[in-house]
Amino acid sequence: MATRNLISAVRATLDGDQQRFRFESDDGQPIPHETSDLVVKINGDPLVFREGWSTTQDGDTAIIILLKIHPRGSELSIERHTQLIQDHNFRRQGANSLNNVEKGMDHLTRAVQDGFRRLMDVERIVSVEHRVVEIPANVATPDPSLVTALEQHMSRAGMTAEDKAELSEIIATVVVSEFAGLMEQQAHRVAALERELDNIGANNERRIALLETQMERLAIATREEFA
Repeated sequence: MATRNLISAVRATLDGDQQRFRFESDDGQPIPHETSDLVVKINGDPLVFREGWSTTQDGDTAIIILLKIHPRGSELSIERHTQLIQDHNFRRQGANSLNNVEKGMDHLTRAVQDGFRRLMDVERIVSVEHRVVEIPANVATPDPSLVTALEQHMSRAGMTAEDKAELSEIIATVVVSEFAGLMEQQAHRVAALERELDNIGANNERRIALLETQMERLAIATREEFA
């Protein structure tokens, strides 16, 4: 087997009926994987294998089967998460060593692809969330027609000028408070996403270093095997 496909995840918006999804690229190329490395999520929440999803094969392509109908508009994600371990001893494989070397190289290639995909996912989330929210300078001066309508409504309700002023002050306080709360929530969320991105970046650096070490060991073992 070889890893000729750069795609390592499939995403779809559910229509409320479809339950079978092909794990392949847009041009119909199967995505190489081990079933144990697949993670299936609905709206970001992982499903349990054999409880929430199952799999079968159509030739070289895996078919992911959702075991229940999910609401229309739900977001499905099928991802390959290659394990960052290599427990194969290439020095003890005899006649099958070439096949095992190829499998080892495929494993490393997929692990690198998966790591970069997950980093790009987080970068995309941060870029979406990290928006500057500008409050217009005239936020305290709403559309005059709305002010007139509110004035008329308060007059018909028999409110005095003092009552109107008090109600207007309450409304203004609530609006400003809501604005401040929303902006504070966004700031916290952006900060959390940036921390997550930093953590993933650090983890990916360690993973790449580990993969480079494994590839170097693999190359040495291969040279010794066929020297």
